[in-house]
Amino acid sequence: AREAGGQELLILHAGWGRRLLRPLALALEVLWARRFATRVSSQVADDCLALQIPHAVSEGELRALLAPEAVLAALREGLPGSAFFGARFRENAARAFQITRSHARRRTPLWLTRQRAKDLLARLGGLPAHPLLLETWRCCLEDHFQVDELRARLIEVAEGRIALDLVHSPHPSPFARQLVHGRI
Repeated sequence: AREAGGQELLILHAGWGRRLLRPLALALEVLWARRFATRVSSQVADDCLALQIPHAVSEGELRALLAPEAVLAALREGLPGSAFFGARFRENAARAFQITRSHARRRTPLWLTRQRAKDLLARLGGLPAHPLLLETWRCCLEDHFQVDELRARLIEVAEGRIALDLVHSPHPSPFARQLVHGRI
């Protein structure tokens, strides 16, 4: 669907759930940036994901973006810089008492907690085997994502067992209503 400002909205309908679609969206952001040298943003629902892209994409280009090994490599590349990884890191750092409160009886503002977590993550960036980073990777890849299942589904798409149909429409489908409404 075409949006205001000439942007396209690419909606992938797949009733796979967020545990598969969120890592796919993160990987597609990286793959799009690598292939077309432009950044895109994504949104995820339980039954579809949306990418706001600058131009339409052909079925061949979409199939190339959905190659299983490319998606998994892009996920590992893009996950550490994502807001999702940052939020999981912040949770783990707080649980490990690496982000402390200034005053025991007062609530710490969220922006300050985020900044402290961001600073800690930057300091630990050169230590990939640090327990906080390892736990955050494990938390993302095992607790929140189903990477093996995503790989299996992408193989089915590549082999043609799951159909990939590209439909150009001036309006998003009714099945994506919740996702499109959330963007407004």
